[in-house]
Amino acid sequence: DIIRLFSKDANINLNDEDIMELAICFDICTTGEIKAIFNNASLRYGDNCTIDDIINIADFLKTGYMNKDDSFKVPRAMAIHEAGHAIYSHIFCKTKRFLRIYFNDNGGVAVCKESDTIDTKESRINCVRVGLAGLVAEDIILNNHDIGCGDDLERVYDLSFRLINRTCINGIKNYCTKSAYYDRYNMSDFSNERFDKHTISFVKANYRIVKRKLKKYKKEIVILADYLQEHKEIKRDEFIKLVGISAA
Repeated sequence: DIIRLFSKDANINLNDEDIMELAICFDICTTGEIKAIFNNASLRYGDNCTIDDIINIADFLKTGYMNKDDSFKVPRAMAIHEAGHAIYSHIFCKTKRFLRIYFNDNGGVAVCKESDTIDTKESRINCVRVGLAGLVAEDIILNNHDIGCGDDLERVYDLSFRLINRTCINGIKNYCTKSAYYDRYNMSDFSNERFDKHTISFVKANYRIVKRKLKKYKKEIVILADYLQEHKEIKRDEFIKLVGISAA
């Protein structure tokens, strides 16, 4: 509602899909920051302002420089990585809705909207698998992983640890408190070792599941990666038209 209000005040036309995406991008922004983004975008781009311009302004206000750089080349591994995230979330995740992929100075960003308002076991497992899909895509196409995959692995391990801790899946009976979770030193060596063992096993099992599923879409991963290297971004409607795959 806040985004809809400020976009209207700035005479910037956005559809529901754009507003949904911006809500994700601005989830940690204050109301004042959102207003400043739209005012800046309106002054800079006027009536021709697009969602890409708005995101670019948000990056500018955050970092002090514009992220759009025509000389920037999307590395092959990065394009394949983001293609893996997008295709897996679009085809196999009922709790996620793929919106777009774009690139900035920090790398590639695959934007998805959670369809579940309540965090469930299914949605958490989907987050783990989508997080692994980029690594899997590189594994399938390049037989290798880029160094940037480390960030995804860290997030996946973090998500898996919490899931195992809260739901007692994989036979773990002991539960660690939030304080222990955020400070592993508060856990006994036995508990640390046990949780780590089950977390690693859980991540490996889901990696195999994602790899088995994505192997059937090697052609689509390559097609999408080629497009991303040329255009540096893709929106949901372009994505669906390009890969021709129905959503989950």
